[in-house]
Amino acid sequence: MSKRLALWLFIILNFFFASFYQLKSDILFHVDIARDFLVMEEMVTLKKLTLIGARSGGIPGLFHGPLWFYLNLPAFILGHGNPIFVGFFWIVLYALSLAVIYKISKQIFNNTIAMLSTSLFASTTAVSIFGLFNPFGAVILSPIMFYFYYLYIKKHRITDAFLSLFLLGLLIHFQMAFGLPILLLMSSHLFILFIKNRKISHFASFISLPIALSTFILFDLRHQFLQITSLFKYVSGSSEMGNLKLIPLLISRVRGFFIGGLQITTEEFLPISVAITILFIYFFYRLYKNKIFPKRNFYFLFLYLYSGYWALVFLFKGPIWNYYLIPFMPLTIIIFASLYNKFNKKIYYALFISLILFNTCINFNHVLSADKFIDKNGSSWQFNLMMAKSIYKKAGSEFGYYIFSPEMFGYTPRYAMNYYQKLDNNKKSYPFEKKKETYLILLPVPDDRPDISIDWWIKNQVKINKKPQQVIKYDNGYIIQKYLLTDKEISISADPNLLKDLHFR
Repeated sequence: MSKRLALWLFIILNFFFASFYQLKSDILFHVDIARDFLVMEEMVTLKKLTLIGARSGGIPGLFHGPLWFYLNLPAFILGHGNPIFVGFFWIVLYALSLAVIYKISKQIFNNTIAMLSTSLFASTTAVSIFGLFNPFGAVILSPIMFYFYYLYIKKHRITDAFLSLFLLGLLIHFQMAFGLPILLLMSSHLFILFIKNRKISHFASFISLPIALSTFILFDLRHQFLQITSLFKYVSGSSEMGNLKLIPLLISRVRGFFIGGLQITTEEFLPISVAITILFIYFFYRLYKNKIFPKRNFYFLFLYLYSGYWALVFLFKGPIWNYYLIPFMPLTIIIFASLYNKFNKKIYYALFISLILFNTCINFNHVLSADKFIDKNGSSWQFNLMMAKSIYKKAGSEFGYYIFSPEMFGYTPRYAMNYYQKLDNNKKSYPFEKKKETYLILLPVPDDRPDISIDWWIKNQVKINKKPQQVIKYDNGYIIQKYLLTDKEISISADPNLLKDLHFR
């Protein structure tokens, strides 16, 4: 009972850490999250449904699915676009993910393994909940998808095959870089099983895929098969995307297989990461030798998907970022928890306690550093709202503004300006348009980008060639410049190629 109570305390403590920033009325609001809010705003104001999600960073012309937008949209509407309201919805998603881990690990193993899995998962993921974006949907779905895949292997029921494929199709919406290789691996395996076991009728389960992926299909039909063509060009080598040479690629993939893919803790905690890797290697060696090992199919299914994934991504010449891999995390955590009865208790306890304490300390430090982030950091929603408020308070009845950001999008302050416009009906702002009173919102240029010049952007793209009337500088590097323009200066049009919309999301 004391162990169970301790695990519950760790779950509750990390749940509090996960909620801390939202309780302080702030969330992480970087460019990807701001883009999601702008898309949802467009969906609500223009009554415009979308068939695609965020642009895939790995392959040009490929997009994630739109399910992350639709998942968040009810909270967005209920909160009238308030990011803090949506942030509290993320806490609900976090609670749901904990419930999923508990339920799946209990179904496959027992209550003890479920408690170990849930507490470790809570400590591993809490630090990310103040800034969620599309991969987290895949984290919720991956253990459910894998569970039905495992059930099909055990019981050969067509409903389990249908559900596993359908959930995998939904998962692709959230993280394509994970879902597509897994789709190829799972489909191939099921195809062979259907033939081997003479379950020809089970091929009907593949109808779940076009249902789950219907938005991708509709989008490609409307856009001359853009995504399929982009994927084919990449795999065939005709695309120039990806720049890792053979040796760096090999090193990257080997490190990813043995360390980066087993995301039970941060890679910085290298000794414990290496210890976990050794434990997994030894365990799967024992599993291979013991033909009657309990739940053997469960473990080998994971090994098949995990090893197969790393074999397939050799086709991808770019880096494999950690958020590509996080859908593996719930499964690796459940497997690690399941080793509770498989090894020397002292060794297992030492590893488990080290992991959960280290992860919880990271979460605690994250909370301790909140004062350095909240309303100060350029990716703080509270800061961006405060900045927008300061412009509206100083401005006259109407004004124009432009946003400069190194990544060229400026989504973060753009959404803050849009949101505050709803709160101040007495004033009218005109984004990316010159007015007699015009503001420039200038985000800081990183030290490693000497090629970017704010002054050049002002003179050659916005085409303002005078000193500002007022300058406001913030400690985080943001600068607000106020200009009073003449009719002649207003008539000089800004560069029409300035990005003003979400077409390149």
